[in-house]
Amino acid sequence: MLKDKFKKFFNTDNKNQDPIRNFLMEGFVDVKGYKTINGEKKLIYHDCGDNVVTDWMRHAMMVMLTGSVFSSQGQDSIAGTISSSVSRNDSTSFSKINETQEYHAAINSNGVEGEGGKNFDGYLLNGQQYFFDSSKITKKYSESAIPGDINKYALFPTKVLFGTGKEYSSWNTLQTENETANATWYTEMLNSFGGDLATASAAFNDNIDLGCNTYSGSISKNIYTGNGMVVKSRTVNDPDNSSNVISTTSTMNKNYGVVGAIKTPYFDGVNDSSLLNTTISDSGRLLKPVNRGIGRPCFIYFNTPQNNGQPKEAWDNPQSSEVALSKDASSSYLNKITFSITLPSQSSADGAIGQFYPYNGYTLKQIGLFNDARLTTGVTSSADGNSYPYLNMPCGMLLAIKNITAFEKTADVELKLTWTLTI
Repeated sequence: MLKDKFKKFFNTDNKNQDPIRNFLMEGFVDVKGYKTINGEKKLIYHDCGDNVVTDWMRHAMMVMLTGSVFSSQGQDSIAGTISSSVSRNDSTSFSKINETQEYHAAINSNGVEGEGGKNFDGYLLNGQQYFFDSSKITKKYSESAIPGDINKYALFPTKVLFGTGKEYSSWNTLQTENETANATWYTEMLNSFGGDLATASAAFNDNIDLGCNTYSGSISKNIYTGNGMVVKSRTVNDPDNSSNVISTTSTMNKNYGVVGAIKTPYFDGVNDSSLLNTTISDSGRLLKPVNRGIGRPCFIYFNTPQNNGQPKEAWDNPQSSEVALSKDASSSYLNKITFSITLPSQSSADGAIGQFYPYNGYTLKQIGLFNDARLTTGVTSSADGNSYPYLNMPCGMLLAIKNITAFEKTADVELKLTWTLTI
């Protein structure tokens, strides 16, 4: 009967299900990895599938429907020029790529690109190397153009962030979970952090409590949402090095962030060379183990193109625009938005052999789509349990998330991502 068909479609027997959630928005993620082999770029990795739209996306959409696309809620405590040091405690909620002279440069005093790099907030620009030339920034996609506007934190999507799916708040937690269950991996970690238990424990725990190491996806071990503060953690590669996809849970729509986020300490390409390994591995030029997995999250920002000095909408051309609107062939209205992201290789094709790129050497298992605004309903005190979404997402709201088939980003690999949201 027709009644039974509707009943089955909407699952009306499930009183706890919110039917609107399933029809409000859909998201599809497509990730491809390319490597140049014998002069030809070849596809070596492909993962695609549906994402999980979070409750925080619904919050952001409701606010934007009132006409507010920027928020005053965000953390922006950096003032002036940052000193280059792993021990800096400053933190910022969104990219400082607009303040080019103080935060990003890729050219030294002699005008040589790639030799004077600095990146003091850890953020990346879509398609660019870590020490990108600030002149390549065509427009800051996530900043209000109104002079003096305090509502400067974007509620709409501005960036993506990958994670390994694994992070630890201390060596003791890592040891308890892996010493027996993943003995080979544990021994490798022990050796990379000093070789003996006391040295490894001290080295691993060092810098986790840095003020700039605020980003985490975990409240505690394997718990990613709920009432409780996220704990400062160090990102590591998952000891499960199989290509298995991390299971999607029924509570992922309430996750606070990407787990095992790719992070880096404040870094100056000239003055902080001691933070790097002296040799270049097969994965690329990497930070020393004690400096890996802590610091600022390496969000990758969309960068809108310009046409004769004016923003270029290009909403009808998803192939050429980083943020593009489109519609189904049978539709008379716009119903899709596609975000396109590129993580470049560090190869001769890019003129970037031996350059540092924070994603290299990590096995990526999760990806999140974010904005710059913090979630608030007027409560920001830690004394109120309703404040956890505000406190636990200091770098912007997690709008959508997807677990992907494991893939290691190395210097000779370029990753291309498209993220399509459909209403």
